[in-house]
Amino acid sequence: MTRFSQIRTSQDYRNIIVELENLAFMNHRTILPNPTVRTDKDLREDHPTIRAVEVETEEKK
Repeated sequence: MTRFSQIRTSQDYRNIIVELENLAFMNHRTILPNPTVRTDKDLREDHPTIRAVEVETEEKK
């Protein structure tokens, strides 16, 4: 469980998200990140050992 009882700043929110992602990965779960909250770059910096699946979008076709 998170050590924060309330979210006071965006850094608190980010820490909670990273903690939840870590819990998911430790339990062999997958996540579907919200791109408005976390970029692919952020995910790769916080979790360098994860493998990401590239999703083909209409723009890439």
